[in-house]
Formats: sequence, C-alpha cells, structure tokens
Amino acid sequence: MKKNVICAKELEEAFERGERIYSIDRNDIVTPAAKDVAKNNKIEIVYKANKEIDMEKFLETFRLLIKEGMLESVIRELSKKENYTLETDESGLKIIRGSSIKMKKIEGKNIKYREFENFHREMLIGMIDISQDNFERNLKYEEVNYILSGEIKIEINEKIYFAKEGDIILLPKENKIDFISLGESKILYMSPKSNMEGR
Repeated sequence: MKKNVICAKELEEAFERGERIYSIDRNDIVTPAAKDVAKNNKIEIVYKANKEIDMEKFLETFRLLIKEGMLESVIRELSKKENYTLETDESGLKIIRGSSIKMKKIEGKNIKYREFENFHREMLIGMIDISQDNFERNLKYEEVNYILSGEIKIEINEKIYFAKEGDIILLPKENKIDFISLGESKILYMSPKSNMEGR
C-alpha cells in the first residue's frame, strides 16, 4: 500500500485554512517537523476510517436494526452528530471540536447558533454568532453568557450596558433584554436544564 510523507508545509497550510483536525491514512508517515507544527498550532492528527467495508456484516447489522426497531433512533443520533464532532472518554471527559461545529442560521437575521443538547446531563450549553444585528430575549430562566469575541450592547429596564470579549453575563429571568452586536460577536451560553420548563 502506498505511503505518503506528511511534511511541515502541509500542516502549516492546514493551519492557515483554519483546520484544527488533520486526517491521514494509517500508512502515512508524519515527519518530526510536521509533528512540531501540529503541536505548536494545536492541530490534532487523526487516522481516517478504513475504507474497506464488509458489506455482508453491514447488511446483517442493518437488518438487525430494522428487526429491533432501532433504525430510526440510530439515524436521529447520526444526524445530531453531523452538527459537530463530539469525542468522549469512558471517564466522562468530552471534547467538542470547535472547527467541526456547523451553526444553524436564524432566518432574516445575521445570527447563527448551535446547541449541544447531550454535552452535559444538567446544563444546556450553546453558542451564538451575531454579525451587526440584534435579538431580544425574554427568558423564563436564568442564563450565563460568556463573550468569546467581539462586543455586545445590552439594553434592559431602559438602561444600557456593554460587554466585551472575556466578560461573563448573568441574564435574569422574566426581563426583556435586547442584545445588539457592535460587529462580529461570538457568545457561549449555559443554563440548567431544570430551568427549561416553559422555555
């Protein structure tokens, strides 16, 4: 089987493209310089899945899923995972790969979001990207927001506040709050799932 040599230049180009996960074949050789570039730029080198599939085993599994009535739930889980890459460890450690996150657009707004429903048992966690736009919130629960980048203007009770990168905000429940992005802003939000009733 053909072996490719992965050089430092390839990893540097991947970094410039914004890639944080670099896939290689199991037979590929990664040079020490390429490994250094990956380490210094926090690029994870991962092996591609084996392309050789045993079709008989695949069909056998498929038939079993249909027989047990599990096919629909498997498809639902797979479609969820397409929105972002979630890696887990038996210890409970979980990692969402930022470069894999596919944001969902709010129609008519320059706002995208993604919720990570199954990341934490007790917390709902998500991200919002706002590009020179605003959105109103009137929460029936408290929510913590962390400004990952940009600056946000917050209007509440006829008062104005500004929050920028690195700031943490607690949004009180049952208050009309207007979020206005002054440019490109990215927010991480968290709220206990116990607060979700009547959301």
